[in-house]
Amino acid sequence: MWRLKLCVRSNEEKLGGNRLPDCLLEQFLSEILHCQLLDLKATGHYMSWSNQSHGLQPIMGRLDRALVRLDESLSKFLCGLLKCWP
Repeated sequence: MWRLKLCVRSNEEKLGGNRLPDCLLEQFLSEILHCQLLDLKATGHYMSWSNQSHGLQPIMGRLDRALVRLDESLSKFLCGLLKCWP
């Protein structure tokens, strides 16, 4: 298991708050490509995290994801789904 500082692949996976700098997003995407990883299809709540703010500044993001390697293990997960609960 990895500890990731950034799990959002693009600013489209985040609502509210400040935009993430392109350099951080590019670094995360570069690591995903370098490791030959692919996102499993996700179902359920797309925005899986929020700051629980009910005021004017709610922030939500897609942080839950499952990444699999693009090698022989991919065939084991072709029908796999990530279920995101509220």
